[in-house]
Amino acid sequence: MNEKSLSLAILLAVTFGSTVFAQEEEQCEQDRFMLHMSNAGNGIVEPASLLLNGRPLRVYEGATFEWSHYAIAMLPCDDTSVPDFATGKDVVAGIFNATDLFVDHFYRLPVEADPNSIPDNCNQPIYVLGINTITDVEQYAIYREALTGSRIAQRHGFVMIFGRTPDPLLAGSWPDNTTATLSIWPCAEAFHWMHTSYEFQTDIKPLRNDAAYYRLMTYAPLQD
Repeated sequence: MNEKSLSLAILLAVTFGSTVFAQEEEQCEQDRFMLHMSNAGNGIVEPASLLLNGRPLRVYEGATFEWSHYAIAMLPCDDTSVPDFATGKDVVAGIFNATDLFVDHFYRLPVEADPNSIPDNCNQPIYVLGINTITDVEQYAIYREALTGSRIAQRHGFVMIFGRTPDPLLAGSWPDNTTATLSIWPCAEAFHWMHTSYEFQTDIKPLRNDAAYYRLMTYAPLQD
């Protein structure tokens, strides 16, 4: 790791981890998150645990589906406690378990991170929320293999927080063949560089154009 990537890793771990994910009193065996989607002006009532709330900074792909308001909270280390949340006919809410890549409540640059793929002064991490519907399973598997094999996301600093479907579903009806993903990137520009790169737009993204409908949105982390 060169001087640029080392200093970035330290800055993100200290700044981002302490303001967003630090849990000093307990360490979860597996972190849990609550996703709330609605058309109301509020979603998850308890603000202390919120990671993101409201409308996105930017929508990169698709519309925001039938919801205009998204909220995600990190949950306490127990099996039953969830924050109060708004209810209604259009509300969908559920619990998601963190991936194995997300550990210790901190963002850290993946080992494949390429300093040439991450802008200078890239020290304000963002979330990317995806609500993605698969329409052709076989073709989508080809896309996933190409994306994973290229490591293009990891080279730009991508770390997955959670993905898949809710377990359990707390409210509403989850859309068929749809997954929710939340990832962290070292800054908005890093994700933008990846998403608009020639490699992604020419060699990878076209593989899912007729296989999935993606909704990709960026969010700034809420600060204490």
